[in-house]
Amino acid sequence: METMETVRAAEPTAPTPPTAPPAPSGRPPRRPCNRWMLIPAVLLCLLLTAAGVWAGRESTRRYPLTAVEAQPTGTTTAPSLFDPDYRLLYPDLQVIDDPDLGVIWIRRQTALRENTLAAEAFTEKDGVPYYEKDGVRSGLGVDVSEHQGEIDWEKVRASGVEFAMVRVGYRGYGYGALHEDSYFRANIRGAQAAGLRVGAYFFSQAVTPAEAREEADFAANLLHGYTLDLPLAMDWEAITQDSARTDEVEAEALTALCRAFCEQTEKNGYSPMLYMYKTLAYRRLTLGDFPDVPFWIAELQDTPSFFYRFSLWQYSYEGHVDGIDGFVDMNLGFFGADGELIR
Repeated sequence: METMETVRAAEPTAPTPPTAPPAPSGRPPRRPCNRWMLIPAVLLCLLLTAAGVWAGRESTRRYPLTAVEAQPTGTTTAPSLFDPDYRLLYPDLQVIDDPDLGVIWIRRQTALRENTLAAEAFTEKDGVPYYEKDGVRSGLGVDVSEHQGEIDWEKVRASGVEFAMVRVGYRGYGYGALHEDSYFRANIRGAQAAGLRVGAYFFSQAVTPAEAREEADFAANLLHGYTLDLPLAMDWEAITQDSARTDEVEAEALTALCRAFCEQTEKNGYSPMLYMYKTLAYRRLTLGDFPDVPFWIAELQDTPSFFYRFSLWQYSYEGHVDGIDGFVDMNLGFFGADGELIR
């Protein structure tokens, strides 16, 4: 601690007047502060504060309070995105809690019916998922292509499989050439001979509506002479493991080309269907453009959670079925009391 003597000793002595004017510092002399100049600034601050208070009151009148704002002081309950207030604020959006994607907002599609399958009605039967409630029951199915090789369809039928979705052909994601699936004819004949209900699908890499119509015609020509019990599905997928000609297809264009495939398939005398996984369905497709097209949803969960109505659920990519070597995709189809797929 400093002593008083030290402090006093440190005090400067009175300065003596300079004998010559100081050298210029290069800076202009500081002007004295004028108090009257502060008045406009103070008035502006008061005006902005009043405007902010008014705006806050106005926003409260226009929009309802959220769950937290409406609660008594001292409560700690977190806000819920499922509160009615959020639906009032965003009537064109739907918030869902998806087991894969988390809590997300999706565009509400009023032209579509919501999924009414009850999660608690899903059980297991002979080791595979099974559903039965309110006149709707599930049937076990597979979807196959040349990747499965030769299939013993009699064994497949004996294992409990009721239907098969057979790949007709595909478009290459590199150059875009159309190809017939090398096992298409053997698979459709074998499945039908074994008594399975049969549908078909085409793996699409279309980038324009014209290409999508070309794919629908290509599939219809290959199916000529065969009768389908189930729809002809368009399977358009993004290529993630490699660069592809479809990488630049945006959401609006994708919806347009899917619509073109479905319309052309109907013209060719077949019932169209759209295969999709949830991210594609929620984030890239305008699903409301397809109110009469049944959906085939890929979702690797114990029970499906897709928000809208669907007819087929692909629940596994690594299934095992007697009569098929290696992995095969497994599906449930949902059938009404009339035996037809629900839509």
